[in-house]
Amino acid sequence: MKKINIRFNASPTTQITRGVHALSAPERMVGLLKHLGLADDEAMLIAECKQVHTFFMKFPMDAIFVDKGGVVVGIESLKPWRLSKIHWRAAAVIETNYGWAQRHGIAIGTTAEVTPC
Repeated sequence: MKKINIRFNASPTTQITRGVHALSAPERMVGLLKHLGLADDEAMLIAECKQVHTFFMKFPMDAIFVDKGGVVVGIESLKPWRLSKIHWRAAAVIETNYGWAQRHGIAIGTTAEVTPC
């Protein structure tokens, strides 16, 4: 997995400083399944993703779907054993701590910028 930072234009301080980009098929398939939870500054980016599930997960999460330009096109707060809607315009998903999007003012149209660490 590649370490990344994710900054949202909702405010200058709205950022993920301990992000990871799941690149390989096994990394994408496992995702957050092995995690017991996320800190407020942690997230996982999964490219080429229009839908996620939380089957077998041990904690709830937010799924922030973004298009190719990084514009948020969908947000879902998912408890374990749920399946998100299909977000047809999404190019990737950013998986964060449950309630993170609402706490940080992330909304449809907010822009996310991903940079390597």
